[in-house]
Amino acid sequence: MEFRTIVRETGLREHVCKHGIGHPDKRSAYIIAGIQVHNAGVRMEERPDEFSDGADVIRGKITFEELIDGLMTHGCDGCCKGQEWNK
Repeated sequence: MEFRTIVRETGLREHVCKHGIGHPDKRSAYIIAGIQVHNAGVRMEERPDEFSDGADVIRGKITFEELIDGLMTHGCDGCCKGQEWNK
């Protein structure tokens, strides 16, 4: 199956299938999650009450893996299973 690649405003790379569904790239999700946590840590030094997914990771409310799972969520119909780019 042929996918075209797009980059979202957040920097998350997605592969769009013929159905028009964006399938997030897991390597990209790891990078974006790391940036979110880093940026939250910097902001929290000045604003300890910072609310963001990255801040929730720092506070232990969610794990880094849960943050990545959130970034990987998409309206899939199952067509992306087994694709090399998703490993």
